[in-house]
Amino acid sequence: AAAQPPVGAASGADASAMASPQPPSSSSVGVKLIFANESDTREINVSLDTAVRDLKREILDSYWPDAITPAAADVERLRLFAGGQEIGGKGSEGKLLKDTKLSGAANAMIPVHVCAVRRSAESLPKAKASEKLDRCMCAVL
Repeated sequence: AAAQPPVGAASGADASAMASPQPPSSSSVGVKLIFANESDTREINVSLDTAVRDLKREILDSYWPDAITPAAADVERLRLFAGGQEIGGKGSEGKLLKDTKLSGAANAMIPVHVCAVRRSAESLPKAKASEKLDRCMCAVL
Protein backbone atom coordinates (compact mmCIF):
# COMPACT_ATOMS: atom_id res chain seq x y z
CA ALA A 1 0.00 0.00 0.00
CA ALA A 2 1.26 3.49 -0.84
CA ALA A 3 1.97 5.88 2.01
CA GLN A 4 -0.51 8.70 2.37
CA PRO A 5 0.58 12.10 3.70
CA PRO A 6 -0.96 13.47 6.90
CA VAL A 7 -3.98 15.71 6.47
CA GLY A 8 -6.11 18.05 8.56
CA ALA A 9 -3.57 20.15 10.49
CA ALA A 10 -4.62 22.60 13.15
CA SER A 11 -2.25 24.71 15.20
CA GLY A 12 -2.70 25.68 18.84
CA ALA A 13 -3.74 29.31 18.21
CA ASP A 14 -5.73 28.49 15.07
CA ALA A 15 -7.45 25.40 16.44
CA SER A 16 -10.56 27.28 17.54
CA ALA A 17 -10.87 29.03 14.18
CA MET A 18 -10.43 25.84 12.14
CA ALA A 19 -12.68 22.82 12.16
CA SER A 20 -11.27 20.01 14.22
CA PRO A 21 -9.49 17.26 12.32
CA GLN A 22 -11.66 14.42 11.15
CA PRO A 23 -11.86 11.60 13.70
CA PRO A 24 -9.36 8.87 12.90
CA SER A 25 -10.66 5.82 11.09
CA SER A 26 -9.57 2.24 11.74
CA SER A 27 -6.76 2.70 9.21
CA SER A 28 -5.56 6.05 10.61
CA VAL A 29 -4.60 7.57 13.92
CA GLY A 30 -4.96 11.05 15.37
CA VAL A 31 -1.63 12.53 16.42
CA LYS A 32 -1.00 15.67 18.46
CA LEU A 33 2.49 16.94 17.59
CA ILE A 34 4.17 18.59 20.58
CA PHE A 35 7.30 20.52 19.66
CA ALA A 36 10.15 20.76 22.20
CA ASN A 37 10.42 24.18 23.90
CA GLU A 38 7.40 25.48 22.00
CA SER A 39 3.80 26.02 23.09
CA ASP A 40 2.50 25.51 19.53
CA THR A 41 0.99 22.10 18.75
CA ARG A 42 -0.44 20.55 15.62
CA GLU A 43 -3.18 17.94 15.37
CA ILE A 44 -3.10 15.70 12.32
CA ASN A 45 -4.54 12.41 11.15
CA VAL A 46 -2.05 9.93 9.76
CA SER A 47 -2.65 6.72 7.87
CA LEU A 48 -1.24 3.70 9.68
CA ASP A 49 0.23 2.66 6.30
CA THR A 50 2.51 5.73 6.36
CA ALA A 51 6.23 5.06 6.75
CA VAL A 52 7.87 6.78 9.73
CA ARG A 53 10.35 8.56 7.42
CA ASP A 54 7.44 9.94 5.35
CA LEU A 55 5.73 11.24 8.48
CA LYS A 56 8.95 12.96 9.60
CA ARG A 57 9.42 14.52 6.15
CA GLU A 58 5.80 15.73 6.16
CA ILE A 59 6.23 17.28 9.63
CA LEU A 60 9.26 19.24 8.43
CA ASP A 61 7.68 20.26 5.13
CA SER A 62 4.15 21.11 6.22
CA TYR A 63 3.75 21.34 9.98
CA TRP A 64 6.99 22.89 11.28
CA PRO A 65 6.20 26.07 13.29
CA ASP A 66 7.79 29.23 11.87
CA ALA A 67 8.82 30.53 15.30
CA ILE A 68 10.66 27.40 16.39
CA THR A 69 14.45 27.19 16.47
CA PRO A 70 16.07 25.54 14.62
CA ALA A 71 14.36 26.40 11.37
CA ALA A 72 13.24 23.42 9.29
CA ALA A 73 16.17 23.97 6.89
CA ASP A 74 18.64 23.57 9.78
CA VAL A 75 17.25 20.23 10.97
CA GLU A 76 19.28 17.14 10.14
CA ARG A 77 16.66 14.68 11.38
CA LEU A 78 13.64 14.43 13.64
CA ARG A 79 13.13 12.18 16.61
CA LEU A 80 9.54 11.30 17.54
CA PHE A 81 8.54 10.00 20.96
CA ALA A 82 5.19 8.57 22.09
CA GLY A 83 4.42 6.66 25.25
CA GLY A 84 8.01 6.93 26.43
CA GLN A 85 9.41 5.21 23.34
CA GLU A 86 11.01 6.51 20.18
CA ILE A 87 9.02 5.98 17.01
CA GLY A 88 11.26 4.94 14.13
CA GLY A 89 14.69 5.24 15.70
CA LYS A 90 17.89 4.53 13.82
CA GLY A 91 17.52 1.65 11.39
CA SER A 92 13.72 1.55 11.57
CA GLU A 93 12.83 4.65 9.52
CA GLY A 94 11.22 2.44 6.85
CA LYS A 95 8.78 0.92 9.34
CA LEU A 96 5.11 1.66 8.89
CA LEU A 97 3.26 3.33 11.74
CA LYS A 98 1.11 0.21 12.16
CA ASP A 99 4.32 -1.76 12.90
CA THR A 100 5.39 0.62 15.68
CA LYS A 101 4.04 0.67 19.21
CA LEU A 102 2.02 3.79 18.46
CA SER A 103 -1.35 3.17 20.06
CA GLY A 104 -4.06 5.08 21.81
CA ALA A 105 -7.72 5.10 22.66
CA ALA A 106 -10.19 5.31 19.82
CA ASN A 107 -11.15 8.91 18.95
CA ALA A 108 -8.32 10.29 21.12
CA MET A 109 -5.25 12.13 19.89
CA ILE A 110 -1.95 10.43 20.66
CA PRO A 111 0.62 12.92 21.98
CA VAL A 112 3.87 12.69 20.01
CA HIS A 113 6.85 14.75 21.12
CA VAL A 114 8.93 16.11 18.23
CA CYS A 115 12.64 16.71 18.88
CA ALA A 116 14.91 18.19 16.22
CA VAL A 117 18.55 17.22 15.77
CA ARG A 118 20.40 20.20 14.32
CA ARG A 119 22.52 19.95 11.22
CA SER A 120 26.13 20.52 12.27
CA ALA A 121 27.85 23.61 10.87
CA GLU A 122 31.04 21.72 10.10
CA SER A 123 31.95 18.11 9.90
CA LEU A 124 34.83 17.69 12.25
CA PRO A 125 37.28 14.94 11.37
CA LYS A 126 37.25 12.17 13.93
CA ALA A 127 40.56 11.31 15.54
CA LYS A 128 41.58 7.69 15.28
CA ALA A 129 41.79 5.82 18.56
CA SER A 130 45.45 5.03 17.87
CA GLU A 131 46.37 8.72 17.39
CA LYS A 132 47.59 10.48 20.51
CA LEU A 133 47.85 14.19 21.00
CA ASP A 134 51.36 15.52 21.61
CA ARG A 135 50.09 18.20 23.96
CA CYS A 136 47.10 18.98 26.10
CA MET A 137 44.35 20.93 24.32
CA CYS A 138 43.17 22.73 27.53
CA ALA A 139 43.88 26.36 28.20
CA VAL A 140 44.66 27.81 31.62
CA LEU A 141 43.66 31.43 32.02
